[in-house]
Amino acid sequence: MIFPHTLLVSGNDFEACCQQARDFLKTSKVLDYEHLEIVEAESCSGGDPNFCRRLNASIKKHRENIAFLVNELNQMGIHSVEDIENMEQGYPSKILHILGHLLDGYVCVDSRFYNLVDRSHHVPQATVANIKSLPQLFWLVRVNGHRASDLEASLLH
Repeated sequence: MIFPHTLLVSGNDFEACCQQARDFLKTSKVLDYEHLEIVEAESCSGGDPNFCRRLNASIKKHRENIAFLVNELNQMGIHSVEDIENMEQGYPSKILHILGHLLDGYVCVDSRFYNLVDRSHHVPQATVANIKSLPQLFWLVRVNGHRASDLEASLLH
C-alpha cells in the first residue's frame, strides 16, 4: 500500500529538504513505513514556475479529504456537534478521529499535504510571504510511504 504525502520544507537545497522529510516521517510516532520513496519528478522549489500551482493543488486535495470525511459523517446522520455524543464506535468514530488529525495539524497516513515549516496542514500568510521573498529556500517534497498492509497503518492513528 502506498501513502502519498506532499511536504512543504525549508532548507538550503533539495537534498537537505529531502533529508528533513525522511527524518520527519521516520521519527513520526504515528507513521510507520517500511520504505520511503522521494518522487523527484513531483517535487519542486519555490522558484519553480509550477510551485504555486502544486502547493495550491496539495492544499486543495487536503481540503477535499476533509470535505469527504465530513460528508461521510453527514451520511451517517451526524450533522452537528450534539450528534457526536451518541456516535457509534467503529467506522463513524474513526472518521471523526481522522478528521481531528487533519484539522489540528497532527500528521497521519491520511495527510496528503503537510507543512513541516509550521507543523501544520495549512500555510500561514507569514510563510507565504517568506516563500515569495526567498523562494529558493522552500521546497515541496513529494514522498510515498510504503507499507505491505494497510491494516496496520489504519490502526496506528
